[in-house]
Amino acid sequence: MLKTRHKDGVAIIDVSGTVRFGPEANQFHNTIIEVFEKGNPKILLNLAALDRFDSSGLGSLVSAYASITRREGALKLLNPGHRVADLLKITNTAGLFEIFTDEATALSSFSPAR
Repeated sequence: MLKTRHKDGVAIIDVSGTVRFGPEANQFHNTIIEVFEKGNPKILLNLAALDRFDSSGLGSLVSAYASITRREGALKLLNPGHRVADLLKITNTAGLFEIFTDEATALSSFSPAR
């Protein structure tokens, strides 16, 4: 499940449940891109309630990240669980993302609104 909220000029997408191969990964990717295209260049993905995440979910995440950063947006991660963190390390993609464990710190890491 994906819920979007806004705080301090940042769109925060709270991700819960499962993001795996198939419709879940597609919805995950599409939601991130839709939030960006609705005029939200700063996106924080809160992964604290994410239970399952596989390589397809990771592919969707990396694809969304690439699309957003190419268009001068920012996508950062908040509270990835150990499974997500391990998958990021194993696939050498952890370095792509700024990763935070505190929402206030994550929000303050975004540059001021233009």
